[in-house]
Amino acid sequence: MKNQYHTHTQIITLLSCLFVVVTPALMVAASAPPPDVLIAAAVAADDSETTVTGKVAAKDDGSLQVNGNAVLVTDSTVYVRNGVSATLADVQLGDEVRVSCVKGAGGSLVAIRVEVTTPAG
Repeated sequence: MKNQYHTHTQIITLLSCLFVVVTPALMVAASAPPPDVLIAAAVAADDSETTVTGKVAAKDDGSLQVNGNAVLVTDSTVYVRNGVSATLADVQLGDEVRVSCVKGAGGSLVAIRVEVTTPAG
């Protein structure tokens, strides 16, 4: 009986130790912000917004050239064309746009919202 009691005590002690070690790690993991928030925080070095307006002179998968400014676009950038939700593919060269940006690392402009105000014509 003494051996069985000793074994149960060891198991309970081991489980208690695991609980003490694992619980704080789980609490930290559960409270971590989602990845897109972490990306936005890393990109946005300065949270003050800037607006860039003008014609789209160039574009690629990661940026737009508007009024002489390179504006980075991300998976979180929102696009609006003709008052409805759009995508980067819907933004055409020559479109007049209003881009709401934040300053990113190194002073780069990172687009939060791109609104086509006048289609290329």
